[in-house]
Amino acid sequence: MLFGRDSPNVLLNVKGVPVESKDSMKALGVQIDKGLTWQSHISSLKKRIMKVIGGVRMIRNKLTPKQATSVVTAQIFSVLYYACCVWLTPVLSKKCLNTIEGLHFKSLRLILGNYRQRVSRDLITIKTRRLPPKKWSKFSLASLFLNNYNWKQPATLLEQFTKNFYEKRRKPKQRTRNWIGSAIEGIKSPWNNQTLSKDSVRVLMKKTYYVNESD
Repeated sequence: MLFGRDSPNVLLNVKGVPVESKDSMKALGVQIDKGLTWQSHISSLKKRIMKVIGGVRMIRNKLTPKQATSVVTAQIFSVLYYACCVWLTPVLSKKCLNTIEGLHFKSLRLILGNYRQRVSRDLITIKTRRLPPKKWSKFSLASLFLNNYNWKQPATLLEQFTKNFYEKRRKPKQRTRNWIGSAIEGIKSPWNNQTLSKDSVRVLMKKTYYVNESD
């Protein structure tokens, strides 16, 4: 694959065997396209998840809210947010983000049991205590960096990332909250307490993002 939206397809010859470049390919369950738009991956996600949502709707009245939460988490969210630290970033197109947000909130409506009624997304977020996609993207990236930090990686690793991706000494007009930097900014104390279990740290992180993130 030759990366770049305008990259032409090229036919190579390796020891007499023709090898043609592709516009997209699947790697570890993620559909990668040469322009890194993730449109093919998200389109595939939508088809797969909508089938599951349809199936859960048929049995929703047989489930308690707790059971519905378990089903949505295991069968939908585990698929929807798989490897999202790679593709669910602020540079994702608005169209793709809208698709993810639509799937996210349709799934949460199954937990509330009132998916046919008009309920604001803010209210759904409050009732289900689930981070919306924009916040989840920062949380998942921060979690990834935190795992590296807590697994005894060099102490300078976090400092180097912070310095290179979140430079506070820029001039005011040039200062922007780089998306990697804004995620890294969230993994400072008290989360880097190595006496806490991994699950405890993730809970703290999720609560902090839920309370403090405004976008």
